[in-house]
Amino acid sequence: MRLVKSFGINRFSTFIHHVSVLLLLYNIYLTLKLLKANSSIKTDCIKENSNTSFFHLTLSTGRWDSRRMVKTYDNVILADQKQSGMVCLATQCSVDRLTSIVELANNWNGPISTAIYVAGEELYYIQGRCFIFLCYNYLNINSHYILDYIRFLRRCYQSVRQTVTFHLALPANKFPQSSQSGFETDQLSCHQDPSVVLSNLMKQLPESLRRWKIRMPYPQNHLRNLARLNCQTHYSLVTDIDIIPSINSAVLLNNFLSERPKCLKCVYVLPTYEVHKSAIPPKNVTELTKLKSAGLARYFHMEVFKLNQMPTNFVMYVKYMLLIVFNLSIYFFYKFL
Repeated sequence: MRLVKSFGINRFSTFIHHVSVLLLLYNIYLTLKLLKANSSIKTDCIKENSNTSFFHLTLSTGRWDSRRMVKTYDNVILADQKQSGMVCLATQCSVDRLTSIVELANNWNGPISTAIYVAGEELYYIQGRCFIFLCYNYLNINSHYILDYIRFLRRCYQSVRQTVTFHLALPANKFPQSSQSGFETDQLSCHQDPSVVLSNLMKQLPESLRRWKIRMPYPQNHLRNLARLNCQTHYSLVTDIDIIPSINSAVLLNNFLSERPKCLKCVYVLPTYEVHKSAIPPKNVTELTKLKSAGLARYFHMEVFKLNQMPTNFVMYVKYMLLIVFNLSIYFFYKFL
């Protein structure tokens, strides 16, 4: 019995030894594979435009408002293309809403002037720098550091890089302590969802700053004026960043305005709809009408404040666009839950 038991123990020990060797080899294989993957990612990033000098900001300059509550900075990040055409889209947002600029730029297809409200440490993420104890992305197996969001958008989206000029507004009571910090990198893959990238970035902000942002009012008029006054075209169209234009709106508006005689007392009304976030964005008025019939689209602020949209004759607009303009329409939509 003892010999049989000893023999069984020896076989078990041999089995454990073989398993350990296999696990060691497998770990070596995984390590080499990860190193190769990391190397290929770096190579891809090197091929892309790093935009290392596109950010222009000196905190000691800028322009205070009349009450010295908000300091603004013009043309901090310039679009690669000069503003052309007759109309520029002026929009504004806080950092946590910036992801909408991707869809907006793709659809608008023209110059965009964007004002961003930045508080405290948020500036470091926009500028492409951040503290070492805030920047490490523990969820990424390739150990990338969190990139600044605008650099990521410009590198990965041609429409943003070519057409969007950014301006900044900083609150006096939450001014950044320094404009310098630890890391600067361009290694994040362009295949990542921009909304996920922004969400991960915002999670790195200090809890105290997030609480402050909830309490403090948002200087909407400051930002609207900052964006509008930096439009270089004859007309400017002022919207919020989550109001998305229909496809190729800038070109259609340029054609429309160039064909109209000069009229100092004319007002052109652009209709705005709310489209359910689960619906595919409509490409024309026909698709928009179908979404409305299915309950997936409605007039803007229909449930919030109906009287606010009274100047827009939606019925006349749809009838005119469907019957006369052959479905080449200009409209805006907002995604609701």
